[in-house]
Amino acid sequence: MNSFPVNVEEMNKTLEHMSRQELGRLFPIIVEPYNPQWPALFEQEKGFLETAIGADTIVRLNHIGSTAVPGLDAKPTIDMLLEIKADTDLHRFIQSVCAAGYLVSAQPEKPAPHLMFLKGYTLN
Repeated sequence: MNSFPVNVEEMNKTLEHMSRQELGRLFPIIVEPYNPQWPALFEQEKGFLETAIGADTIVRLNHIGSTAVPGLDAKPTIDMLLEIKADTDLHRFIQSVCAAGYLVSAQPEKPAPHLMFLKGYTLN
């Protein structure tokens, strides 16, 4: 069981409506020893995304962050940087990514059209 304080009131919110602080309490960062399966997990998700949103939309899709560095301890989250073509219909693109099981997180402090998509985070 999670020993981090979580306000019961927060559980009545959807993840999309939680603040970064609330999300941080629900999903604390825990660093683990390097897992040699992380590159394969990236490749699997890359293939899934290419199929879900169309490989022709993608300019580049890279495994980034600490899990991309062999031997480095890291939080067990596969970070990816997805670059799409400039003429991509963003509304349709966002719908496709969300339909593939991702949540969209607006990033207003970063230059548009920067978006963050999250997968695997649920209240359960």
